[in-house]
Amino acid sequence: MSVLVVGDGPRDQTALPILVCRILDTETETRYDDWHRVRVYRQKGTIYARKVKYLTRRARADGFVALAIVVDMDKASPRDKLRALRHGREEDRQNNPPLPTALGEANPHFDVWLLDDAVAVREALQLPGDSLVPNAIKTAYPKDTLSDLIERSQIASQPVSEALGEIARRLVPKRCVHGKETGFFAFAEDVRHEISPAILR
Repeated sequence: MSVLVVGDGPRDQTALPILVCRILDTETETRYDDWHRVRVYRQKGTIYARKVKYLTRRARADGFVALAIVVDMDKASPRDKLRALRHGREEDRQNNPPLPTALGEANPHFDVWLLDDAVAVREALQLPGDSLVPNAIKTAYPKDTLSDLIERSQIASQPVSEALGEIARRLVPKRCVHGKETGFFAFAEDVRHEISPAILR
């Protein structure tokens, strides 16, 4: 039982697959692909819908039982990218047997989902229990905030992607108090609805 996990860049390559397993509450085999390395040509629709359809075909061909895709909102309007991703999923399902596919849009970046669990951040970075972890939705740029915390931590010598993976490994979804605003809860719900039945059957 293997899940193809697609994230918005190499920074997410360790943490996102771990986070998917945390949401599923079980260990499962995963492979990470970078959203930006996917090339699609001569197709109709938005780039997001086209990439979802392409990745779904590739996941089927490679024998994956499920697919999880997370993109960063960045400067787009909230949920615009998510709507386009879902449109691609629905278009694929009009012509093919459904492949369990969870879709997420991190507002503004994937790092905000990790920053939202202050306990996991402190434990993973070996920070004192009273260390201040900035509010995930009040910090101007969560990616830089988390990078700064990592640089000042006991695991600063690790690659950033590995440090983020350590946070994801300790993350408890219920502790993410801003999950509605960041898009995490919507993604977690999609993972449970789409992927759990395929993995846990």
